[in-house]
Formats: sequence, C-alpha cells, structure tokens
Amino acid sequence: MLMLLLPIGLFGCGAKKKYTVADVSVISFSCSSMSYTDSYAYSLKKENEEWLFDANYSYDYENPRVEFENKKVSAQDAAAILDVVKEQGLILQAQKYKPPRIKVFVLDGGGYFLYFKMNDGTEINAEIYNEDLVNELRTLTEKCRKS
Repeated sequence: MLMLLLPIGLFGCGAKKKYTVADVSVISFSCSSMSYTDSYAYSLKKENEEWLFDANYSYDYENPRVEFENKKVSAQDAAAILDVVKEQGLILQAQKYKPPRIKVFVLDGGGYFLYFKMNDGTEINAEIYNEDLVNELRTLTEKCRKS
C-alpha cells in the first residue's frame, strides 16, 4: 500500500493552482505585426472594484491610431470579456502553454500574446490567439471610442 501512495503523492505535488475568472485582476491581449495598422494592444484591469480599459489600435486604414488609458467600463462590459475567457478555457490554456524550443522569426508574421495577472500576483503569459476574445475586445473598444 505504501508503494502505491508514494507515486500518487509525487505526481500531485506539482499541480498548478486552478484559477477562475474571479481570480483575474488583469487580462491583456496584443498582436505585434510588421504593419503598424495591424498591431494592437488591449488591457482590462480591476482597481478598487472598478474595471479600467486601455487600448492602442487602428480601427481602419484611413484613420490614425486610437489610444486611450484607464477608461472606466461597466461590470457588464468586463463580464462579457471574462465570459469568453471562461467559456474558452483561456486561463487553463495559458497555464498549459509551453513556448517552442526553437524560436522562429517570420518577417510578415504576427505575434499574439495573452497575459493574465491574478489577484494573488501570479502572472500567466502565452502566445495564444482566440478570435472570440479579440471580437469581444474590439466590441468594447468601439463602445469606448464612441463614448
């Protein structure tokens, strides 16, 4: 019996903490590209029970870049972003992400970066693209730009 418990204990000790969207204090998503108009960065952060949103992007090719910081957004708007994170399992995906051993650099390729900061200070980074998350962030960005 002791021999069976030893391997189970060894494998269970290294388990990562399971975070939920309730643990998220910052979520950031960005795309870096050779084309300035195709690059963007979005960040949603919780401070003092308020959600603040930052964006740096181009909404079309004919207009200049739009940048704003610390734009207050409603709890409903933040929940829409966090719902995508939950439904798509993005926290767990980011925790499981392992960077490639060989870094390949493509001149025209874009790089996508997902970042979480949890309430306990843990930071989770991954090179993950999620279209649903991008669409929800763009929706919030347009809402903020027009207000």
